[in-house]
Amino acid sequence: MAAPGAPATGGKGVIGSIVVDGNVRVSDVAFYNSLKLKKGDPYDEVAIREEFRRVWDLNLFDDMTVEARQRTPGVYDLIFHVRDRPLISNVAFVGMKAVTETNIQERLNQAKVEVRRGQPVDFSVLRRAEAAIEQLLAEKGYLQSHVRAKLLQINPGQREVTFYIHEGGKTKIQAGVLADLLGEQQEPLPSGEVRPGQREHPLGVQELRIPGRRDQAGGGGAGVGSTPPGARGARAA
Repeated sequence: MAAPGAPATGGKGVIGSIVVDGNVRVSDVAFYNSLKLKKGDPYDEVAIREEFRRVWDLNLFDDMTVEARQRTPGVYDLIFHVRDRPLISNVAFVGMKAVTETNIQERLNQAKVEVRRGQPVDFSVLRRAEAAIEQLLAEKGYLQSHVRAKLLQINPGQREVTFYIHEGGKTKIQAGVLADLLGEQQEPLPSGEVRPGQREHPLGVQELRIPGRRDQAGGGGAGVGSTPPGARGARAA
């Protein structure tokens, strides 16, 4: 494998075919149209890494790796191994007494936070929904409430989302003090604080690999990624 960030063969190589493997909802045509790299472009690991990050940031996939295989001297085929993001199959709210599900849905709509069936799972959206529900409860006087969204796998492509709501005790304080406290609760969380499983930008990845469930290191691809299982039979552009 070439050194990370260094073009193979002194920059004299070219990209042969580009294939995608593992996609279900995103069609081959849609994937290829989203790529800036094309067949015949110079083989440059820096450019491939940049393309990898750009495609990852489209939030189309739950996991993605890219592999380079040397077909002939100076010709490298790129294989993008992807896994679609799971879809939400159902949304439930449990544990609340002071508010109704209708109240919660109205607040989520006001906050422009959409958590619905058929939507791809997005941990940043779930986090915003938790904060919106906690804010709603705080306005009702429940300042120690905790809301956590948990996912249950129904099948490999679907997750059920359940918001577990713990209201805590109701706090009796003056209205002015309550407003001040609510203002404090609206302060953003410290930067860099993430929930386990939250998607992060793959900066610093040395093998163009997003940390995920695909942990098997495969055999000898020629340039920029590991070789996950099931690489054979990928569909060519």
